[in-house]
Amino acid sequence: MSKVDAMQAMREARYAARLAPTSTATASRPIPAARKKATAVGTSAPETDQGGETDRAVDTDQAVGSGPVADEEALCGHRSMNNRSCRRPAGHSEKNHRYN
Repeated sequence: MSKVDAMQAMREARYAARLAPTSTATASRPIPAARKKATAVGTSAPETDQGGETDRAVDTDQAVGSGPVADEEALCGHRSMNNRSCRRPAGHSEKNHRYN
């Protein structure tokens, strides 16, 4: 068997393994301890607070009033490869970005 034939056989075996029923594959793998904790915590019902809605509304009002955040939202913000931000307005129609 040549190298190419061996590679093709391995590729076909992987493809067949993907098409096989996954219930046997997942049952044989052990579940990590971190996942077990997450599922145990996730099963309990979340507690709801009736006053939570009004608190959130107050928080969003305070966030809207802050000046620097509003200025940054008006910019495009596209990042270049050297981590510079685009200074054009958000949603600009130009294809290229201007970095400062």
